[in-house]
Amino acid sequence: MNTERTTDANDTNATNATNATRAGDASSAGKRTLAEIASLIDWFECELAKQDDEPEATWPRLGTLTEVRERLMDALALFSGFDRAEIQRSLDELRC
Repeated sequence: MNTERTTDANDTNATNATNATRAGDASSAGKRTLAEIASLIDWFECELAKQDDEPEATWPRLGTLTEVRERLMDALALFSGFDRAEIQRSLDELRC
């Protein structure tokens, strides 16, 4: 019986150590992912700045910009927890 208790305690300790390692990995991965998101946003700002230098709008370009806006709204909804309707209302208010 003592052997079983010792084995159970060792198993529990091993599980706790594994979970702590996973939590550390998750923390590192989370920080890395947030940094990458920030870098992508910076990159996106550079691309937006280049758009100002583009010649007049064309229908294909407008289609691309519309698709980008839609995907950004989806990403923001996923990240923030706001639904697309709330995000759209906020954008509509900016135009007023």
